[in-house]
Amino acid sequence: MGLRFSYLREAETLAEALGNQRRLGQLCTDMAHALWTMGNYDNALTCNQRALTLATAIGDAVQQGRVNGHLGTIYFSLGDYRRAIDVFRQAIPSYEGESRHERFRGMMIASARDRLWLLQCCAELGAFAEGIAYGEEAARIAETAGHLTSAVMTQDKLGLIAFRQGDLQHAIFTL
Repeated sequence: MGLRFSYLREAETLAEALGNQRRLGQLCTDMAHALWTMGNYDNALTCNQRALTLATAIGDAVQQGRVNGHLGTIYFSLGDYRRAIDVFRQAIPSYEGESRHERFRGMMIASARDRLWLLQCCAELGAFAEGIAYGEEAARIAETAGHLTSAVMTQDKLGLIAFRQGDLQHAIFTL
């Protein structure tokens, strides 16, 4: 399954031995992401469900949002756009009040990233106006934070939805 995944499994064993529920939940989320990138969606769902249970048990709202964001990407990959929308919508409020470190833990600001996944789900369902609204929210978040990667990805996804809608002029301008 890959060297990275075997290190994650080893860390999982250590976290279980230490009884560190927070770390264990983070590792389950990381393992789910690794499984998702390998296309192993069933096991990714299992790991994410465990991570969500752990985050809920310790009352970690930011981790719950992160897990729901990962669940959404799996459901999107499975073509279950409505279920993906549900979990992305659950994720977004959990980022309120997040610290700068938590916001930038990944490549993008989490609340902007999840809105862009929502945009893509809406595009797949033909709900273009709703998708554009999510994209515009993501753009405001990225601009306010001055986060270039989030801003660039937002413009990319706004171009995608314009293209999917058949608005080639706007798609070209956005990209």
